[in-house]
Amino acid sequence: MHDAGHLITLNGGVGRYYNGVDGSDFGIFPAYATILAGSGQVTQGKQCAQLTAGDLVKSVSIADWNNLSLGIDQLNEDTWYRVLGPIDNTACTFYIENAATPGAVFTSFTRGGEPLSDNSVSMIYRPQYAAATGWFNAQYAPAMAEVVTALKMLGYNLAQAYKMLSVRGITYDGNYASRQWDASVVVP
Repeated sequence: MHDAGHLITLNGGVGRYYNGVDGSDFGIFPAYATILAGSGQVTQGKQCAQLTAGDLVKSVSIADWNNLSLGIDQLNEDTWYRVLGPIDNTACTFYIENAATPGAVFTSFTRGGEPLSDNSVSMIYRPQYAAATGWFNAQYAPAMAEVVTALKMLGYNLAQAYKMLSVRGITYDGNYASRQWDASVVVP
């Protein structure tokens, strides 16, 4: 999603707010996150992306819930924000950099001008690869290569996305019946 600040996921609204050109807006969506009221600490859901300082996150609550009132006032839903510490990859917690004051984190968030009370949020993540720990502790990573391969077959130039997947150790897994595609085929 390029700009998730719109009602785009339901009722045929998918289109101009998605990036149909390349994989530069691609991020993983492991589970819903929560933000601890009054501290700005973000806790990932059950599946935890292994994050390091400098990784990126994007709020996508408006598009995901198809509700304009669910955005977070401090986060533009067309902007990637840097992850800052302290980061705890066991507890799956991190903080988000306040772009207005680089190096400082948000200490609180609001929704519609009110303190965030319904703290369930939708975020996509773009973690860096760490050779020691990998970057995601679930078994769905090969599915990302499948998505990128499908987009390539539809004619999109995804050379950069393939390069990024390769660096992160993600390869196309053709061991499943649904993945027996010939990636050299391009459907215009």
